[in-house]
Amino acid sequence: DWRAVLMILIAVLGIAVLAALITNQRTADAQRDTALARQSQSYEVMILAQSLGRTMANAEATLARYVVSGEESVGRDYVAEWQRAQGQLSLLARRTRDHGPEEKLIAELRTAVAERDKELSRIALNTRFGRNAAAYAYFDEARRSPVLPRIQSLLSRVVAAERTLLNQRSRRARITSAEAEEETRNLILFGMLIVVGAMILGWLNIRAIRERAAAAVEAQAQRERATELEAAVAAATAGLQEEARERAAAEAQLRQAQKMEAVGQLTGGIAHDF
Repeated sequence: DWRAVLMILIAVLGIAVLAALITNQRTADAQRDTALARQSQSYEVMILAQSLGRTMANAEATLARYVVSGEESVGRDYVAEWQRAQGQLSLLARRTRDHGPEEKLIAELRTAVAERDKELSRIALNTRFGRNAAAYAYFDEARRSPVLPRIQSLLSRVVAAERTLLNQRSRRARITSAEAEEETRNLILFGMLIVVGAMILGWLNIRAIRERAAAAVEAQAQRERATELEAAVAAATAGLQEEARERAAAEAQLRQAQKMEAVGQLTGGIAHDF
């Protein structure tokens, strides 16, 4: 009946709501993980940019000590520091590969670092071969080079761009999280309505079952009463029939006696006449 169909519909809706809740939760978890990964990537980019600036500054400070001391070990330290800076630059380029505007900044930074590498390599080369005067001159020239402030400006712009991107990602993550929470609340509310509907329908089913049971008991009682009535009617009918047979037999005997009386009177009259 309609209650059974409605129960099936409520069950299907309940399963659908549960599936939607699970899917929504998994989607929210995936989006949260993605947002956290992107935020972590933004922090890593900013740290890399700042570390690159510090590493380059350490490399140039080591080169200054190399120019003054001329020690080969200090020169090797300079080479190691500069190679570390090159590695950080390559890693920074990989981390910002999908960051749009930052790719242009990284390309300009690569060019500037390459120019700075030439300037510093010239100083190190002259120091290595003992041309100290030329090394001092090139070092003084490198200190006034416009390449160094350009590198610092590019690094600052990379950090600022990544901070802007981080703010956008954080805001998008908050919006996504709020939307997921709103969807979850709506699904829970809908699920509660389904539960209330199922309870009401269950109560209706219980009442219908009780009514059908009461109707069945009443029908059985009516059948029993009808059977008893039929038996009473049959018994009364049998009694009436027996009474009718007895009355008929008595009437037949009465008629027979009357006939005999009439014959006796007739016979007596005839005898009297004789």
